[in-house]
This record gives sequence, C-alpha cells and structure tokens, in this order.
Amino acid sequence: MKKLDLILCALFFSLIIAATPSDAYEKAMQSAIESLFSAESLEDYQTVSNSFDRIAKKEAKKWHPIYYKAYAHVIMSTMIQGATEKDDQLDAAMELLIAADELSPNNSELLTLEGFVHMIRVTIDPGSRGPEYAGQSMGALQKAIGMNPKNPRAHMLLSDMQIGMARFMGGDNSEGCATLKKALELYENEEAANALDPSWGKEWALSKKGQCE
Repeated sequence: MKKLDLILCALFFSLIIAATPSDAYEKAMQSAIESLFSAESLEDYQTVSNSFDRIAKKEAKKWHPIYYKAYAHVIMSTMIQGATEKDDQLDAAMELLIAADELSPNNSELLTLEGFVHMIRVTIDPGSRGPEYAGQSMGALQKAIGMNPKNPRAHMLLSDMQIGMARFMGGDNSEGCATLKKALELYENEEAANALDPSWGKEWALSKKGQCE
C-alpha cells in the first residue's frame, strides 16, 4: 500500500511539473494581452510588443504571441507620421504573419489581420494605393470569412472596406452596412475556443453603427 501511495504521489508531482510551463505561458500571455489592449502610447505598444517577442522565443511553436506582436505593429502604424515609418511597421507585421502562418496554416484570424495590414496601407495614400491594396485587403478578409464564417473581426473590417469604397466611388453603403450588422450579431454570440484567441473589435464595430443609421 505504501508503495502504491508513493507511485501515486510521484505521478501527481510529475503532472504538476509537466503542467507548469503551460500554466506559465498562459499567465504570461494573458498579462501581455491585457497590457496590449490597455496601451495608450506608442511607447506602451512597443513595450508590450517586446513582451510578446520574448514569449514567442520561449514558445517557438505557438502562433498567438506572434499574432499579437503583429497586431501591435499594425496599431503602431496608425500612431506615427510618415508613409515610410508606417510601412516599416506594416512590413514587420506582415513578416510576423507569414511566420505565424507556418505554425497555424489556414487560420482565419491571421488572414483577418493581413486584411487589416492592407487596409492601413490604403489609408496612407488612398489615391495611389487604393487600386492595389484595397483589393488585397478585401480578398484576405473574404478568404478569412470563408475559413470561418463566424469570425466577427473579418466581417467588421470588411464592412469598413466596403463602406469606404462606396464613399470613394459615390455609391451607397448598403452592402457595408449589411456586413457590419452581421459582424455585430457575431460579436454578441462569440465564444472563443481558446482563452488566448483574439476577441477584439466589438467596441470598434459599435462605434461605426452611426454610418448606417
């Protein structure tokens, strides 16, 4: 009996030891994600980007830290002046997304963020960049929706592109508004399969309802 107790005890501690790295990873990621979505300055975003970089180096087979680091670069691109500086941030984001795709192919969230990258490139100079990057953005977002029709971020960003294109072309925004309505419905019912999966965008989508009223 004593021998059995020792075996069970050894098994118990081996399970704890085995679980510890995963627990540490989850806690580090959750802390970094909280910092990411509470960041206010360029310095804040750079700091949290560095945090994700450190996590990614320790967890080389995980796509989430690379994804969030890429997201940080996209947001930083909107906070700085100068086309070259913006493109540098977006280039960095794309490199990270390519790396993440190798770890998690056919990932709707990665394609959604790629669509976001192309969308920001359009805003740098809509007149000259629109013909190239608008199509790339909408293509990536539509592909993301094809992979996961319940991804609200893909619908929300696609609605942005559709409404923007309609405004630029002098058309109505009914298509974009229908897509935005779908995005809002999906946000209301979203349930993440993983605690670290992306969940951002609902407030952004809600702020755009006025364009469709």
